Amino acid sequence: MSVGAILGEWGSLAIQGGAVGMLGAVVFAIFRGLLVPRGTLDVLRADLEKRVATAERTAEQWRQAYFAASAQADALMVVARVTEQTMRALPTVIVDSEPAP
Repeated sequence: MSVGAILGEWGSLAIQGGAVGMLGAVVFAIFRGLLVPRGTLDVLRADLEKRVATAERTAEQWRQAYFAASAQADALMVVARVTEQTMRALPTVIVDSEPAP
């Protein structure tokens, strides 16, 4: 007995079943969104690149605002230090809380 005679129908059925299985897998992948047409991919990629560019511009604007605020805070700290030193240099006056008779 040969292998072809033993497999007979089962051999061709396995081949057809494999093709049906592959087709089912492709259809499943398309419905799940795992396989998309090239045009759809290009549209999605262009949209993503536009969003990334916008995010990069926004990040740069925030970075510039941070550095401007930091420079302003440094300038205000200089003024605060000068004010503090001036106040410390003034003589202290003690005022009694009880009224004089």
